[in-house]
Amino acid sequence: PNAITKTVLSTSSSATGDSAGTDTDIEDLTIGETVTYEIIATLGRGTNQNVRIIDQLSTANGLLDITNVVITPGSDLALSSGDISTIAASISDSLTSGNAAGTDGYDDRFVANFGTVINSATGARSADETIRFVVTATVVNDLENQQGDVIENTATLEYRDDPDGDGSFTIESLNATAEVELVEPEVTATKILLPGAPANPDAGDAINYRVTLAHPGGSGNQLQN
Repeated sequence: PNAITKTVLSTSSSATGDSAGTDTDIEDLTIGETVTYEIIATLGRGTNQNVRIIDQLSTANGLLDITNVVITPGSDLALSSGDISTIAASISDSLTSGNAAGTDGYDDRFVANFGTVINSATGARSADETIRFVVTATVVNDLENQQGDVIENTATLEYRDDPDGDGSFTIESLNATAEVELVEPEVTATKILLPGAPANPDAGDAINYRVTLAHPGGSGNQLQN
């Protein structure tokens, strides 16, 4: 049977981890950090029609920008016409000028159209019957990204099938999701006058202050210089 999974494969910073946010089961990200997702689409044996993969990074609660998509089809998969290894992802901004929100300039969606794919595998199931996608995205420096935002991202496998066996074919879909949580540093600043300042300073007198930056316990990430 057809199947799809999506997981967080890695991130670019070990400082965030998964313990800075509100849920230790969700990988944490901060501004400028990159996240790499892995999507595995498994195709049924025989002929699979109208195969299409759609990956949508949510724009409702935080923003990511897709920078790269690498597609690796298994060796048991072939197109009915053409070379499956030449299929590329079409990356785009899902928000357009026709939407109320308008475009935000960030690429949050990709589509890969395979058409008819033949799975010639026999024997035990293996990775040779899958299409692997490695997707890299960056947390953008935008006001939409705030501490505690949880971004749910959804990958969809579409294909033509007759699930009831009644001769009526429809476009079926399977979904898989992966979540990340945004964390940001919180900083407080205090300024005090140091001892030794003249009681009634005149122009040209030196007055020393101390400014202290603090990282309170509620902060979601380390303070960087």
